[in-house]
Amino acid sequence: MDSINKLIEYFSEFPGIGPRQAKRFAYFLLTKNKSYLESLTKNINELKQSIRTCGQCFKFYTKDEIKKLKMCPQIQKLPDYF
Repeated sequence: MDSINKLIEYFSEFPGIGPRQAKRFAYFLLTKNKSYLESLTKNINELKQSIRTCGQCFKFYTKDEIKKLKMCPQIQKLPDYF
């Protein structure tokens, strides 16, 4: 499978995104410059490293929110991911 079709396949897995919209996303990325794509890639890679989900309430928390706010009472029971 070539890279554009693989990318369309990935985008099609997003909630609410069908094949036509997935193609639009892929074609949009083809119009962007290298620095835009590098920045997007970097942010996607950092996403899993900087955001965690509470196992009890399923809310998303950043490193700073977990350490400073302790927003969810259950968050204190989570292992230290950071």
